[in-house]
Amino acid sequence: MSTFKDIEDYYFSGDYGNAHKLSNLLAEKGDQKAIRFLGWLNTRGEGCEKDNNKAITFFERAAKMGDAEASFGIATIYYEEKDYIKAVFYLEGAKKNGFIPAWRWLGVMYHLGLGVDKNMDRAFELYSEAAKRGNVAAYYQLILMLRSGYKGLWGRMIFVPMFIRYFITTFLIASKDKNSQRLM
Repeated sequence: MSTFKDIEDYYFSGDYGNAHKLSNLLAEKGDQKAIRFLGWLNTRGEGCEKDNNKAITFFERAAKMGDAEASFGIATIYYEEKDYIKAVFYLEGAKKNGFIPAWRWLGVMYHLGLGVDKNMDRAFELYSEAAKRGNVAAYYQLILMLRSGYKGLWGRMIFVPMFIRYFITTFLIASKDKNSQRLM
């Protein structure tokens, strides 16, 4: 019997066609992860034609089953299409349901003023929360903000040791699991 692990094995070996076929088979049986994965495959056009409408359909189906990453997937599509208000809406949903990279990406939205009013304090707060939850990409965003002068001289003084810690942590995580949510 095939499992989601088999889909991942096909995918990470570069066999997108079989990853797509197996995802469809498991999705027909109601496998939430396979349904979400079909969203990602359609978003990227891997093993199928790139089709954001199909991707959204799969993501919405998985999100209704409680999959927080599926809401994040919808947000990435709207971000790509520059519909930032919808992207923020779905990022909020992913954050509410515990998908840690959503905190970081909401920080990006506030940092750049995309779909929301630019608010550096809110961005810092969201990056900090994501970093506390183990997201090293958010930790890096904090470093960049501090290096650029956010929080004044104190921020500029602490960014170097923070950067060293970030570099070591990222290396260790990536050497164990290059697909970790902590790196998104």
